[in-house]
Amino acid sequence: MHRRVANSKFLKYIEHFFASAGLMKVKVINIWENPTAIYLYSRKLAFIANKNISVLDMYQQIPGSNRIKREMQMGFDSYFQGLFLRYKLKSDGYDILHYTDPMIPPVKTHKTSVVTVHDNPTILLHSDLYFSDTFSNRLTKKFLKRNIERYMDFKNVLTNSNYVRKALLEYGFTGDIETIHLPIDPYFKKLQERKKIRSELGLPDSKTLLLSVSTNVKRKNLNIIGKAMKLLPDNFALVRVGESIGESITFQNVSKEKLNKIYNACDVLLMPSIEEGLGLPVIEGFATGIPVAASNIEVFREIGKDAVEYIDPMDVQSLMGGIKAALENRDEMIYRGNKIIPEFSFQVFREKMLRYYGKIL
Repeated sequence: MHRRVANSKFLKYIEHFFASAGLMKVKVINIWENPTAIYLYSRKLAFIANKNISVLDMYQQIPGSNRIKREMQMGFDSYFQGLFLRYKLKSDGYDILHYTDPMIPPVKTHKTSVVTVHDNPTILLHSDLYFSDTFSNRLTKKFLKRNIERYMDFKNVLTNSNYVRKALLEYGFTGDIETIHLPIDPYFKKLQERKKIRSELGLPDSKTLLLSVSTNVKRKNLNIIGKAMKLLPDNFALVRVGESIGESITFQNVSKEKLNKIYNACDVLLMPSIEEGLGLPVIEGFATGIPVAASNIEVFREIGKDAVEYIDPMDVQSLMGGIKAALENRDEMIYRGNKIIPEFSFQVFREKMLRYYGKIL
């Protein structure tokens, strides 16, 4: 009880710091463009305290940055990014410098610095799950490895999951590593009149709709979805947000409002990933009232707890069994998911980030 009161008082104190002109300012460094997850992460950080947290978008301000933001593979890119950061930060007043991704080369500064690491660095650098084996990607990995080695000595490190936190410790990070789960957007919520939504989106009303939301990188393991669709009866159809899988009904570049409708229109969310740093679509599925069949991997167990039908991502029969179980246990799965959603609210994220900034400063 006393600790809860103390935490409340401390949070109000930190909020007062942010509200008072110039008492605590955070500069957030972003290198990716909308709608990438890291871009959205930088915006969530900026929203927690309005004007006292500002975002420096490197991809918008570095000459020739179109190539940088798409490939990030050449060593001299890192050199010019470092020069750019030094130049910008000289004139910008801030108390905390927050790097949102290890792709950004850290620069020496007398201010407090923190980095957010989103993925397991061992798998990121030493497998082909994130990068295919091309000359360009080998250079990218070399560049990223050098950055990560510099971040290993950072005193302040954030992650999005306890799974990644453990991976960073095993990799050799020596700083104070803290986990703060990403929040889901408030756009994701349950809607009524599924039949009407399906009609609006041009989706068949007579079929059981399976949903896949992801990029097509190897770690997403999309091949198994294609195999399952070939074995499932004709009354099943696949709805895909991203690149097509077989004869999927495909949506691309959708707004958050439309994505929320797509979730609500479908019957089961499929997440057969081999590797994830977090996996927010699982929580988005909970928020929109759609049962989830997802891989039995550590990070999904962390965030999904008992609200997911877990499957072996390498076994198509296991995936089909997970789909069947999700449909049969729909109400129970939705009930369990509802209990998890509050942990991923923006308010919880805001409170934890304010406390964190106050602690490291």
